[in-house]
Amino acid sequence: MRKTQMLIDAAIVALALSAVSAKADVISQSNTLIGSSSEFQTFGGSFNQFDGSLGTLDTVTIGFAGQQTFTTTCAQCSSPAPYGYSVGYNFNAPGFPFTTRSLPFYVLINETGLVNSSTPKVDGPISFNSGLLDADVSAIAAYIGLGTVDVAGFMSEDSDFCSSLRAPCSLSNALTLTTTLTYNFTPIPEPITLTMFGVGLTGIGAAARKRRRTA
Repeated sequence: MRKTQMLIDAAIVALALSAVSAKADVISQSNTLIGSSSEFQTFGGSFNQFDGSLGTLDTVTIGFAGQQTFTTTCAQCSSPAPYGYSVGYNFNAPGFPFTTRSLPFYVLINETGLVNSSTPKVDGPISFNSGLLDADVSAIAAYIGLGTVDVAGFMSEDSDFCSSLRAPCSLSNALTLTTTLTYNFTPIPEPITLTMFGVGLTGIGAAARKRRRTA
């Protein structure tokens, strides 16, 4: 009876280890853009595809985050003049399609203030974060392989008005933007785990047979 119980215990442990090995895993890649940006500044880049030999790719997510500092000047504004601008970010990758100048933007910065000719107005650093965005499931196959997949992003900036005397504003900014591509996948069980899984099943079977013989 004691030996039977030991076999059952061993089988339970083996099955538990097998279940643990099959839990989801994560691979993340990041690409950071640092510098001054302009309207329709591009970001993103090429990322490695998911190696299918590692397991089954379940989901693909993309997110981008960073900060911008804006400096606004108005050479013709002798007195404080209201200004305003907005910045949106979007990108294109398998499962994340967009058309240039289309909506919606995943992140939108809106800022207003007062500026005159003698004192530039500095806003920021202003942080932004798109959060995690899931690719369409039908596009997951495009991320599987041994090559690369492209993420092509752009920012759309509207910063061209000061209301006083219709004077134009000039806007410059410093940008830090990190694009992160994440693969969530179920790994292939390691050989040792498969062996233990087999031992567990064998142990359960042996214990069951022994119980039938003694019954």
